[in-house]
Amino acid sequence: MSWQVFMLLSVLFVSLSTILQRIILRENRSSPIAFSILFQLVVAGMVGLFGFLFTDMSLPNLIPMSPRLILLAVLYALASIFSFKALKETEASKYSILFTSRTIVAVVCSSIFLQQNLGLRQGVGALLILVSAVLVTIHQERFKLERGDIYTLIAAALAGIAVVNDKILVSSLPVYPFVTLAFLLPALLIVLARPKEVVHIKYFLGKRTLLKTLFFCSFFAAGAITYYTALQRTTNLPQATTINTTSVILTALLSIIFLKETSFLKRKLLGALLSFIGLILVS
Repeated sequence: MSWQVFMLLSVLFVSLSTILQRIILRENRSSPIAFSILFQLVVAGMVGLFGFLFTDMSLPNLIPMSPRLILLAVLYALASIFSFKALKETEASKYSILFTSRTIVAVVCSSIFLQQNLGLRQGVGALLILVSAVLVTIHQERFKLERGDIYTLIAAALAGIAVVNDKILVSSLPVYPFVTLAFLLPALLIVLARPKEVVHIKYFLGKRTLLKTLFFCSFFAAGAITYYTALQRTTNLPQATTINTTSVILTALLSIIFLKETSFLKRKLLGALLSFIGLILVS
């Protein structure tokens, strides 16, 4: 299959996983932190197993990279916790649009730490993303940030910073070992920081949620595998990145269809469109 097919499959898998994530976490008894631990461990196992079976999983000396690996673990551990807290309280369509603000953080950090300047086109794209984020948080003709929105923006900021660290690490690590570590290390860090949360994992292994949890992890793992496979095969990275941004619109549409999240529908659709155009310009 061509890299375009792999990228489109990644968009589908990630969008479906976001919908399932919302379904699982909106249950009152669910613990976002416990789910974060379980999700990352399962996905790390899935990606690692695929890597051992089909790719090179050999690792170089990790000691020189240990400070950046620790930073990776901290950033993604916090990002996943805030992300799951957000999805427990806010709509999946709204979350997917607000989370695109991570692109702004990534561009600014790249400009500062990687000497990649923010051009006029990227500036316009960043502005459109900000407008879309404000648009979907407006209620009754006034701006209002709810708690779930704040969690989403914090997660997006952490993820945006992590992208810059990822760019430096992935230049020294093969893709599949890197992705496995990117899921495994944050999970272990959360376990060390909040060991009591481990007992709450059993909720997601019960009859009501086990199947949905396994489907979610499978979709997310498949999304990660197909995404990085596309990046390995493509010779046009900007085009690949642009195709990947269609997940914003797809998630919004799927949440309307399957989760009946129809409040402020026109604003969400317009926000999704503006965010998509903004991401194309920033990419």
